[in-house]
Amino acid sequence: MASAAPARLDRPETLLGARAVAQERLAPGGYVLLGGERWRAESLRPHEVIAPGTAVIVRAARGLTLVVEAEGSVAARKGREVSHEGGVGQPGVAGL
Repeated sequence: MASAAPARLDRPETLLGARAVAQERLAPGGYVLLGGERWRAESLRPHEVIAPGTAVIVRAARGLTLVVEAEGSVAARKGREVSHEGGVGQPGVAGL
């Protein structure tokens, strides 16, 4: 059985679907840690604030900037409500 090729850190598009951790508040931009490397990142939803330490999923890349969403937002897209910073619940956005 062949294993999948490892993600190339010099090609952000190979990181789609990868899990990272917010190193600082993403509101909407900041930095995440992925594979031991610090990457510039922006929230998929510009109005959504992602707290430091939050697990995020890479959804896209714009040049060398990763576009991410909080891991909990994935559950929201399945119809559950997720609590965001500030305690305000927001439904997820379908079709992303």
